[in-house]
Amino acid sequence: MTKQTTGEFKGSDLKFEIPNRSTQDEEAMKLIAKAAECLKGEEINMRPLIESPIKEIRISALFMQLQKFLLDNKVIEEERKVLASMLNAYYKK
Repeated sequence: MTKQTTGEFKGSDLKFEIPNRSTQDEEAMKLIAKAAECLKGEEINMRPLIESPIKEIRISALFMQLQKFLLDNKVIEEERKVLASMLNAYYKK
């Protein structure tokens, strides 16, 4: 069974959609939510991901850091999307 889920991040005006989720995905999402609850208020060390020898992991971690920086500095969603697509085009080469 699949369904489309929508929601928003707590304390933020950002919304998200997860299309075609299966029941197995729902179990995984519950576990992720539980883990996120445990980490609330704690800093996460991204250095191992940023220094990873695997390019895909390194780029993803740097992208997450950039998104956090942009959100913290209240950069509007339109500009964040433009930056994301520019970076995506650059790294797809």
